[in-house]
Amino acid sequence: MLLAEPVEHGPEVLGPDRLPRQAGHRTPRLRGAGQSRGLARPAPGGDHPGEVALLLVAASQHADRERHSPGLREREEHGPPLLGERPGPVDLTREVVRAYLDHAIEAPDELTMLADLTLAPPAPFVPPEWVGKPVLMIIAVWCGEPEAGAQALAPLRALADPVADLVSWIPYPAIYEFTAHLAEPHGASIRMMFADELSDAALDASIEAVRNSPSDANLVHLRGLGGAFGRVANDATAFGHRDRRYFVALIAVWLDEAADPAPHEAWTLSLWERLRPEGEGVYVNFFEDEGRDRVHEAYPPATYDRLAAVKRRYDPANLFRFNQNVTPAS
Repeated sequence: MLLAEPVEHGPEVLGPDRLPRQAGHRTPRLRGAGQSRGLARPAPGGDHPGEVALLLVAASQHADRERHSPGLREREEHGPPLLGERPGPVDLTREVVRAYLDHAIEAPDELTMLADLTLAPPAPFVPPEWVGKPVLMIIAVWCGEPEAGAQALAPLRALADPVADLVSWIPYPAIYEFTAHLAEPHGASIRMMFADELSDAALDASIEAVRNSPSDANLVHLRGLGGAFGRVANDATAFGHRDRRYFVALIAVWLDEAADPAPHEAWTLSLWERLRPEGEGVYVNFFEDEGRDRVHEAYPPATYDRLAAVKRRYDPANLFRFNQNVTPAS
């Protein structure tokens, strides 16, 4: 959903047959093995299968309320629009980001969201004047009834006016088409932490870093945590940060693997120095070779000791060590 349409006009929807044809978006033809085996149920009220997804990009200032995104149309026969993509106008502000963060931790279990502070891509559904401007891009999946989904997504639509709106039911496997381009070869520099609060200074620093990033693919990745996995005890599984509110990752991406990584790594580390005091811990799949201390940060001490005991029993020689390694207990 690209914000430009006044919200009170009612949402417009780009149906599954009109999704953008680039960066691997093949939604109309995608059904997938999971669909054929009953792992993705049909969408209510429609003949195309799938759960509901929302891909939304939002920015701060309200756009011209007479502007309409090209190629959008009503699809009342399929119920409320629940898939969208929404880059937004002018200057992104911390208020928009904070409103998303607040909603992300209060949303019902049926709504899963992740968001990227990034630069609007040169996609066919992004008006040229918005390309390269900081936006908040939200991907969300609603697994439930249409009316409840519309209510759950309403606060996201209220963040700012649409610049474009690509909203509809899609086949469940097609959710992953929106990130299929990430499988292309690229370089990356990553730092990640969990946080319970993010200050105004942290949000301002993140927006400014994105605005001045050396690559138009750099991003600050934000997820609201909680929900079902937040109701599991921290010591019940190897993942032990279930009581944190936010997942924050700084990711510099360059598409030419042969390019000099120095400016991209410097971008990540500079922003990391400003945000690091506001978080703790790390998710084991979201960090680099950052030393033994960071491996310990991925697990609470008692959990790490349990994992080390498992290693001692099943891999005492530490054969499987080319990873974020937990060494066998002595």
